[in-house]
Amino acid sequence: MSTLLRVRDSKPEQLLLAAMLIAPAVDLSSDEPDAPHCFLSRAMCKAFSAAYHPNYSDPSTWEDASSAQCDLRGLPPVFLQLGRLDFIFQHGDRLASKANADGVTNWELDVHDDMPHVFSIFPSFVLPYAHVGVQKLSTFAAKSFLKGEDRDTRDARAN
Repeated sequence: MSTLLRVRDSKPEQLLLAAMLIAPAVDLSSDEPDAPHCFLSRAMCKAFSAAYHPNYSDPSTWEDASSAQCDLRGLPPVFLQLGRLDFIFQHGDRLASKANADGVTNWELDVHDDMPHVFSIFPSFVLPYAHVGVQKLSTFAAKSFLKGEDRDTRDARAN
């Protein structure tokens, strides 16, 4: 998300056609409740936050490092995939709520009950349901590519 925000703000002509976020860590403001069925722990997430943004406890330093507090308008379509058993599920949920509050209408929220952090990247022999997540990501990517192809065709005809 930080990359998308920085490109939007500095070189909007280089924005991606679309983006897919799988269980993003996007909210430095939160101290999530324990998620007993997730392999992520509170200590692991705090260590990640400290490595990602050394001043994570100081909101005045966050800027785009905490995307859930940023203006999300003007971004390309975003597919946001979350598993409810994920320790950081609330990060993605708050990001989607912020996009909605900002009037963003080109995002898709894909929530899966009883699924852990980044479930769709698990091998199917470990988590057979992972293929459902991959299929939804693939469908979004294909739709986005087709829309981009349509846009490129229109632009070529106009020139």
